[in-house]
Amino acid sequence: MVALLLPMLSYSQSVSFVNVADSIGLDYQFNGPSTDGSGISFIDHDDDGKDDISYGTHTGLIPSFWQVIGDTLVMDTLSGLDFEIDGSRSIIWVDYDNDGDKDLCLTNVNSLITAPARGTPKLYRRDAPDILVDV
Repeated sequence: MVALLLPMLSYSQSVSFVNVADSIGLDYQFNGPSTDGSGISFIDHDDDGKDDISYGTHTGLIPSFWQVIGDTLVMDTLSGLDFEIDGSRSIIWVDYDNDGDKDLCLTNVNSLITAPARGTPKLYRRDAPDILVDV
């Protein structure tokens, strides 16, 4: 078994990453405390075969959603939704109800009346690409 692994372990390939944020229109900058951060996740929101980007924000901001159209990102594709929150640290898409589409879970949510980091998780059922229902 060890002999089979040796070729894989000795194989080395350099990996490089290229920052394309500016060229595709991703210009969000997190302005909260450096210890807070914000979660990021990917979902094919519009079922076009391309992963779209969503991420939690900080106190005072609703989550941000970016849809990939061609080679460009379009910001806040879900901005028409009525989120009764003003910040979240993590954002997760998961099919909790087993209906085949991903539902939205936000963690460490600040409601409009609570102090930072005291909020509770929120779960939204995704009934269609632009319809999220608070459950």
